[in-house]
Amino acid sequence: MLISYLRHTAVILFLSVSTHSVMASLGSKSGADFTSDTYTVTNGSYSHLAVLGGTVISSEVVELNANSYSQVAVVNGNEGDLFAKGSILIEFDQKTLQNQRANAYNQIMQTSEMLRYAQANTDTLSAEQRVIVNNAQYQLNKTQTQLRFIESQLQNSNVHAPFNGMIIRKHVLPRQQTQPHQLLLEFSNIAQLQLEVRVPIRLLSQIQIGAFYKVKIDTIRQAVSATVAQIKPITQDYSHSAIVLLSLPEGVPVLPGSFAELELPISNDGKPVPVIPNAAISWHASLPSVYVVNNANQVGQRFIRLGDSLDERMILVLTGLGVGEVILSNPKQYLTLNLAI
Repeated sequence: MLISYLRHTAVILFLSVSTHSVMASLGSKSGADFTSDTYTVTNGSYSHLAVLGGTVISSEVVELNANSYSQVAVVNGNEGDLFAKGSILIEFDQKTLQNQRANAYNQIMQTSEMLRYAQANTDTLSAEQRVIVNNAQYQLNKTQTQLRFIESQLQNSNVHAPFNGMIIRKHVLPRQQTQPHQLLLEFSNIAQLQLEVRVPIRLLSQIQIGAFYKVKIDTIRQAVSATVAQIKPITQDYSHSAIVLLSLPEGVPVLPGSFAELELPISNDGKPVPVIPNAAISWHASLPSVYVVNNANQVGQRFIRLGDSLDERMILVLTGLGVGEVILSNPKQYLTLNLAI
């Protein structure tokens, strides 16, 4: 009768209490001795992984501009296409430059011929003729300078890839006229890639410049070790986060725009974290709880929030339990014996 009454009382208490302790004086009512079946909660090192998603970006993006008035003849490739260093990205119509070179060359030849004649007849030249010769010499020097500039433009009229990279945006089309300093296309370096991750401010203390962290790249299903290159705070942003750039190893077969995950180890900074055996946990409607034994040998049920498992036997407790408290190490045996706990 006494056991049936106690069982009935325990059911009523459990149904009426959610997160509060359910106390029963088991030592006095059942005669049970818990000294050999209890566990004193110890302090464990708390370290888990925060997984943060990010995007692979190029560490270098250059803007390639026009250096003269010209007409685009060919734009090789499309956005996203890869090119080796030195490859021709844009070809210009060279007919205008070629005509300018021919005109300059003809003018140089004519002026040079006149100057040779003047030099051969220096003694017979009048003052007016000497002025004409001086002007011709000045024009010759000017035309020679123009010719060198035209030759340089012909050699550099095409736009070449400055490094192994990828076109990320085109700003011109074939047959389009260009002018000096006009933006032609944007080209990114694919040999030196970075992972851009937005990290909450509360986690920035766990990140150090130059430190290595594990990165999982989605497109190749492979983990690599990346180095923190830069931490950039975000201004005028209410997300309370910062941009962290991590340099990926060279040769990783991935392109800008790919998704990747940063695995950031989080420590407890020396704060005490309770560690208990898995066997001490009871589950009620998906909620974990333990049975705490106080100094009066009374046992109370307490709901807790669990952390990471240290191994197959021990697990961390985030809230609901303190280091040094005493709990039943295996409450299931007492439930099996129909004791009112």
